[in-house]
Amino acid sequence: MLSEEKDSIYHTSVKPLVDFDKEHHSDLVQTLFIYYQCNFNASIAAKKLFIHRNTFLNRIHKIENILHLHTDNFNHLFSIYHGLCIYLLSTLS
Repeated sequence: MLSEEKDSIYHTSVKPLVDFDKEHHSDLVQTLFIYYQCNFNASIAAKKLFIHRNTFLNRIHKIENILHLHTDNFNHLFSIYHGLCIYLLSTLS
């Protein structure tokens, strides 16, 4: 995939969340990635993050507000996941 395409996907999907994390020293990107890994099961994701389920749900609500995330829209969820993967792979290099 061309670098321009990756940048476009990243900017239109998760960049606002990454910026929020940097500005507020939070871990919302990690929270969202774990949520995907746990197939959107809040209880399991909260356990993986070692936080209370209500704390986890508050984080997800904040993420939904920042990204205007619609969890009932598969295309939007896929786009966000794609952006997450691009971001996480770029942090490894």
